[in-house]
Amino acid sequence: MTLQTLLKALALSASTLALPQALAVDLVNKDSRRYEIEIEEGASTQRSSIGASTTQGGVCVKCRIVVVGVGALDVEGSVTLVIDDGRLRIQ
Repeated sequence: MTLQTLLKALALSASTLALPQALAVDLVNKDSRRYEIEIEEGASTQRSSIGASTTQGGVCVKCRIVVVGVGALDVEGSVTLVIDDGRLRIQ
């Protein structure tokens, strides 16, 4: 294997590893209160929370995000889901 071939293989591997994060969904809470959230991916559900005025990056690649008491949205790819004034929207 030549050095050039090895470098190309390493570059391809690095870009493949970075791809899921680049296409991940971010969740932003612009409100001044904390919310309980559920992240549904396939058959699994993760329960968590998001604090006031915070951002959670790379929440999922394709999932349903439920903000308890606010609403739920199906999201996929490189999008930002925002909680603002008690409402949920895609930015």
